[in-house]
Amino acid sequence: MRKESYYSSPVQDEVMSYLYLVRGADIEQITRALNSIKLNHGAVNEKRVKKTYDILRKLKKYGLIDYQTYKLSERSRGRRIIFLSKAGLMELNNKRNIQEKTRGSGFFGDFGYFKHSLYSPPMKSLRHHLMTVDVMTDAYILSKLNKVRMSVANNLYVAEKVIKPDFGVLIKGEKHDQTYYIEIDRSTERGQALLNKFKKYNTYFQQLKRENKPLPSTIFFVVPNGQSGKGIYAHEKQVRFRSVAKAFCDTCGSFTEEVDLCYVEMNTFLTTFISEVKNISRGNLVKLEGELVNTKFGKIRNSIISFNQSGKKAEVLYLSVEGCRIKPWILMFKTLKELKEHKSMNHEILTFFDSPKITLIYSEERPVEPFSKEFLAEKGVNTPTERKI
Repeated sequence: MRKESYYSSPVQDEVMSYLYLVRGADIEQITRALNSIKLNHGAVNEKRVKKTYDILRKLKKYGLIDYQTYKLSERSRGRRIIFLSKAGLMELNNKRNIQEKTRGSGFFGDFGYFKHSLYSPPMKSLRHHLMTVDVMTDAYILSKLNKVRMSVANNLYVAEKVIKPDFGVLIKGEKHDQTYYIEIDRSTERGQALLNKFKKYNTYFQQLKRENKPLPSTIFFVVPNGQSGKGIYAHEKQVRFRSVAKAFCDTCGSFTEEVDLCYVEMNTFLTTFISEVKNISRGNLVKLEGELVNTKFGKIRNSIISFNQSGKKAEVLYLSVEGCRIKPWILMFKTLKELKEHKSMNHEILTFFDSPKITLIYSEERPVEPFSKEFLAEKGVNTPTERKI
């Protein structure tokens, strides 16, 4: 019950709007959101946390927020997850003129009505929820930039009858909008469960096609942070990504040229996603200096493959990959096949494509090879080498 009349301020309004977005967060997550501190920039300092507590105490005094204590393990100390109270949710509903039975997408202020019991944080799956909030907060920070026309919506809004992503992002484009779905993966879904998840996505994609609606651009599969590069973790990451990639390709095979799957760690989600916002092309073939490669054949389908030639012989192909993606590989295989089957192509180039040398040019996270050596060999592709730019 509200104890005093609420006199809003910009920072208090932002806290309430943020809690409305994420459906509950801990003190560090709220502090990160207010101060635009990215997840990979380390822990927030005590001074900023104290200021956040001061704001929360005022909102608690007004009866607009509530909290619940939790422990992620028996030995860990108790922590608080903070969320809008019933009065706080009503305050925002009234402010945004949201009435019962109102529907909305959650994007760009298009809000809808939910009961408080449904809008409260899911305490039974709290580990998953807090991981989702960490990643969603990075997307929220990016959405605060004036230059970026993007919006973030939680799982209640982006859920469809068939699919239930953990949250979604919509970027306004000059020609068309781009939708992204984010799945938080704690490796709890394996085997048939993983196949069932992507079968539902396939059903949803078919529905969008029938209704002549645009497909999402990318599904981000976000995993916990690990020790990059070497040892057991690197092997486990390879195995997990190949399982996810295979399940996606097996169930959504007819959509892999249109919808990308990106497998990325929490700490590198933001830097990988920024490339989407900046509209940096993925899968473009470039020289090591970063210059686009052009030939007399021009740019091949979707700029996935171009040729660097010396005389009449093609020397090397460069595939640029951001994160661990599926679509660039799929398009590369298709284009190689089309070039091999093209009767007008020079015989020397056809011979070249029997065993091309492919270099992955990557940035940020080291890309994981999504397919086995045997699979690549079947496609006539040597095991790729890698070089960072």
